[in-house]
Amino acid sequence: MSSKQTLLRGMALALSLALLAGCRRPAVITPASSAASSQPVAAQPAQTLAIAVNAGQYNPYLTSNTLTGQSADLLFEKLVVLSPSMELEPRLARSIETSGLTVTLTLREGCVFADGTPITAEDVAASLLAAKASERYSARLANL
Repeated sequence: MSSKQTLLRGMALALSLALLAGCRRPAVITPASSAASSQPVAAQPAQTLAIAVNAGQYNPYLTSNTLTGQSADLLFEKLVVLSPSMELEPRLARSIETSGLTVTLTLREGCVFADGTPITAEDVAASLLAAKASERYSARLANL
């Protein structure tokens, strides 16, 4: 693992821990003397740690940054995903049919891009060709 990857993983871990620290319930502090007040006092909020990371680009075919690649999973819906039992589950695809070496995916109706433009089979084909041409996915999609 390169030092850059180690640094990115360490920063991702630190960011995750900082986010998790903010997920706890605020403590309630009760005064030691009952003469002062019978109302509980809320604890001061935790301090926030901000870590600046140059995320690069969010094109999943061109990014080489692990953090950006993981973030892209939150931005882009997939055609299918693998279930815990390693079965294909449709997402943007409504159905999956296989016959020999042929896989046919039928898109769900009503799928749109962020600007409201409908997603078509041509868009899916163009995305697969772009992925196949990319350095990141070319080996995985060589037989496509």
